[in-house]
Amino acid sequence: MQRRNFLCDAFSSETNIEPYGSGQACKLHLIPGRFLLQFSPESLIYGFAEEEFMKKQIRELFPEIAQIKDEKLRQQVVSTWEEAIREGGWQIDDLQTIPFTLLIPDCRIDLITHTRGVTQTAIQVAGVLIDSYGDRVKIDSDVLIAGAILHDVGKVAEYVREGDKVVKSKSGKLLRHPFSGSALAYKHGLSQEVIHMIATHAKEGDGGHRTTEAMIVHYADFINFESLGGKV
Repeated sequence: MQRRNFLCDAFSSETNIEPYGSGQACKLHLIPGRFLLQFSPESLIYGFAEEEFMKKQIRELFPEIAQIKDEKLRQQVVSTWEEAIREGGWQIDDLQTIPFTLLIPDCRIDLITHTRGVTQTAIQVAGVLIDSYGDRVKIDSDVLIAGAILHDVGKVAEYVREGDKVVKSKSGKLLRHPFSGSALAYKHGLSQEVIHMIATHAKEGDGGHRTTEAMIVHYADFINFESLGGKV
């Protein structure tokens, strides 16, 4: 049995089609969220509808999502990023060209690299705390990872491309990314604990309460930011 993934424009429940440039006719069987292309009884090719294809790409961009144990939470994290990308008018490939901050001149570190750096820093910090203090420190690893991956999701609403530059969008000037990111997370059913992390990870959370998970991501974020030349 041959298996490979690809994207194909087809919407009928069962029809004969020819995938892009394949030179082979095949039968399409549409099932929820994806479709099955059958070239012959022995050869099956599994394709993804556009929405499923983007979800797959998001999971590949953020492999730390796989470390979240709860499948529902994994899906919520993916769907939040998916809507943020679409609503911000971006393509998923743009995420690796968007600077993670506009506060560092000519920043060459993209949003994905930063988000993963913060997430990995947070995971390592949590591990050291648990190894050092045992059950005296309570950390929900699923909440920690989800909040870290989503902490800057609002930046795709805060930024817009103008020519060859990325600048603050109109909405970004009115609502910084902790606000827009929190709204997106709320819409997709994320827990209050995760929304709290998004809302408080930046200066908006200063002077107020932060959970242990939120505190870890806050400092992980600023360690990454200031190490690259960012100024608080």
